Amino acid sequence: AEDEAVSLVAGRDSLDANLVARALAYLASVKSKKGLSYIPKLIDENNRIIVVQAIGLAGKAGGKDEEGILLKWMESDAPTADLREAAIRALGDIGSEAACAKLMKLVESADEAKMTRVYACEALGKIGRKESVSSLVKAANGDDPNVRAAAVQALASFDGEEAQNALV
Repeated sequence: AEDEAVSLVAGRDSLDANLVARALAYLASVKSKKGLSYIPKLIDENNRIIVVQAIGLAGKAGGKDEEGILLKWMESDAPTADLREAAIRALGDIGSEAACAKLMKLVESADEAKMTRVYACEALGKIGRKESVSSLVKAANGDDPNVRAAAVQALASFDGEEAQNALV
C-alpha cells in the first residue's frame, strides 16, 4: 500500500488532487520515509489541497531536511495563515529545536492570530526546550483563554520550578 501511495504522488500531474492528498495522508499515517523526497516539489507547486497533506507528511515522517524546508517556506510569502499553522504543527511533530526562537516569538506576540499562538504553544510543548518555558509562562498569564489553555498544557510537559509554578 505504501508503494502504491508513493506512485500516486509521483503521478500526481495526471490525477485528481484529492486522490493525491489522500495518498499523502496515508503516507503520513504510516510515517513513510518513502514519500519525503517529494515534499520540496509539492510545496513549490503550491496546490493547496496537496500542500496541507505534504506538510503533514513532513511533520510525521520528516527530519532535519524537512525541518529546513518548512522553516524556509514559512519565511516566504507563500503560506496562508492556515498553511503556516500546519507548518507550525509539523515543526512541533518533527521536534524542531531550530524553530524554537521563532515559535517563542509567535507565542509572545499579541499581534499574531489566536490559533497561530495556540499551535506555537503546542509545538513548543512537543519540542521540550527549556528556554521556551518563559514564553509559555507569559502566554499562560495572557489575555486570550485559548492561548492560556494551550500554554498551560504545553508547560505540563516540562520539569522545573518555573514551569511548575506557572501551573499552580
